[in-house]
Amino acid sequence: RKLSSLEYLDLSSNNLSQIPSGLPRNIVLLHLEKNAIKVIGRDVLTQIKNLEYLLLHNNKLKARGIHPLAFQGLKKLHTVHLYNNMLERIP
Repeated sequence: RKLSSLEYLDLSSNNLSQIPSGLPRNIVLLHLEKNAIKVIGRDVLTQIKNLEYLLLHNNKLKARGIHPLAFQGLKKLHTVHLYNNMLERIP
C-alpha cells in the first residue's frame, strides 16, 4: 500500500524462482529478467492493471509453467520479452 506511486521495479538478477506475489498495483515497467523463474501463476500479475512492459527474458520458463490466464485483464500490457527461456511454444 505504501508504494502506490511506484511505477518502475527492477528485480532482475536476483535468482528468483517465481514472481513475487503482492507487487505494487501501479507498476508500469517490471524487470524480472536474469532470474530462475519457472512458473507464472494465474493471479500473480493480474492485479498490476497499469503494467505495460514485462521483461522475463533469461529465465527458465516453459510453456506448461505459464498459466493460461496469467495475463488476463492486463489491457495496457503491450511488451513482453520472453527470449532465452525454455519455451517450446507460446501458450
